[in-house]
Amino acid sequence: MRTGAGGVCGRDISGNGDARFHEHKNVGISRGLLRQVPGFSFQGGNAMRLRVAFAAVLMLGLAVPGLGQGGKNLVKNGDFERFAGDEPAGWSTTNIPKVCVVVSSTTTAHGGKTAAKLEVKDCFGSKFPGMVTQKDIPITPGSYTMRMSYVMKSVGGDVGYISMEFKNGEGSTIRVCEERLLDTGGSFKSFTSPFQAPDAAASGEFRIALLSAKDGGSLHEGSFVIADDVVLVASGTPSP
Repeated sequence: MRTGAGGVCGRDISGNGDARFHEHKNVGISRGLLRQVPGFSFQGGNAMRLRVAFAAVLMLGLAVPGLGQGGKNLVKNGDFERFAGDEPAGWSTTNIPKVCVVVSSTTTAHGGKTAAKLEVKDCFGSKFPGMVTQKDIPITPGSYTMRMSYVMKSVGGDVGYISMEFKNGEGSTIRVCEERLLDTGGSFKSFTSPFQAPDAAASGEFRIALLSAKDGGSLHEGSFVIADDVVLVASGTPSP
């Protein structure tokens, strides 16, 4: 299902279990995976709406001010040290406050005091997965490196999912790099991937989520991802 991109999104999973990005030139593949979130759909181009029985939540992405290039982390609150209740600062979530909380802080952290925990819970009779998204990350054509530490607990074959969605100046998606995260056996593993931003890239959208093993399959309560130390840095100039 995934196709290599000549190093654009990194290589295959390495022998030590560390993950790297793969590219989907067909953006619809990634969107199909995200439709596993109950009531999740893409409408009107890139608009997203989350619909749940007895509740409707408009998922508003948080604008992320530029944090600089040349070694500075472009992801805001990538260490997940700042939360407002169950909401990590700088990220949007699939939480329905006081009704269905699937994203929260945890002291099981790789670095610092806290990390973000995304889990599958039964809400309104459906298995509802945690998801965090950071939008409007300042990305221009060039080379970058993405790093993240994570713990993945899989029940029934569920997987973790991370993606970087590149957008042009008009806000249209032009490429998606993504990876699935497998069960780590209770310990932290590292995701490290170099990638090349497309020539027309003007911003990026980074997402961490939980998905069933197969598109259209069922999620399982008890699956979770703990994410920490998300770092995105510019590592070079555009390729000739």
